[in-house]
Amino acid sequence: MHDDRRKANSLQTKPLTKENLAAGQREIMRHIKLSEYETLTADTSEALQQLIPLIYDPMLLATAEDPDHLNILELGIGEGRIAIPLALLGHRVNGIDISQQALRGLAERVDSVQAAIENSTDNTMIEPIIDAFAKLGIDYNDKTAENSAALKSQISVSEGNFFQPESYDHIPDNSLDVCTIMWHTFGFAGKRETENILLSTIYRKLRPGGLLLIE
Repeated sequence: MHDDRRKANSLQTKPLTKENLAAGQREIMRHIKLSEYETLTADTSEALQQLIPLIYDPMLLATAEDPDHLNILELGIGEGRIAIPLALLGHRVNGIDISQQALRGLAERVDSVQAAIENSTDNTMIEPIIDAFAKLGIDYNDKTAENSAALKSQISVSEGNFFQPESYDHIPDNSLDVCTIMWHTFGFAGKRETENILLSTIYRKLRPGGLLLIE
């Protein structure tokens, strides 16, 4: 009888609320291999074509201390499919992610992209970058010749839950030009209170005139 009760209890699930769904998604993202997950989500080239023009907004660049090398924070940096192209454009990208596996994947991907550029070999990450740059009128060869050698130093990461303010302690207030929250990452908050904590933390870290981009 007791064994049957334990089995029944183990089959019970939590109510399907926004908060519980977001918690489940966060747990899945801790363990999933993102380079495989990317094939199931929005096209990287299309996302870059939407994002990059916003980063080159004239008002943002006019108020930036160094418009050629913006300070960008990416929340949920994953394996770098947004961070790497932005770094190849010359920008400094700081990323926060809860997944150790994703951050290891990012380090491996940076090395593989850098090697592919230097040796002119194929790489699955490079193809959507070339496509996006071409459609935006950006000279891929120019940018990679200029910035690929410094790719590793242009991207810095920290492991943490970006819904918690202490995950931003390493970032000075009023220092960021841009913060990006791509894909469905903002939805991981799960409840309005968590969203408000996140937004107020980002607001404090962005410089006056800085830009928050949520897809």
